[in-house]
Amino acid sequence: MKFLILLLALPLFATPWMLGCLDPTSPIYPTMRLMVWFYPFYMLLSSWLAWRSMRERPTVTWVLLVLEVLTTAAILYAVLQ
Repeated sequence: MKFLILLLALPLFATPWMLGCLDPTSPIYPTMRLMVWFYPFYMLLSSWLAWRSMRERPTVTWVLLVLEVLTTAAILYAVLQ
């Protein structure tokens, strides 16, 4: 489980790449930039909470990990559009 938590937290290191992919001429650029800036903090907090709840509440851990996957997919989809 610890390996899975660390593996799912790895995309947070792609933040500089995601910021570079944003189009500054887009009308939603400020909103997307803000979302990309908050993304690593969300991933760190979610991973930490999943790690903490791993023993006592495994269901919460799985929900947090699924949300991490969905958030990563959503932000990558939004950045690459």
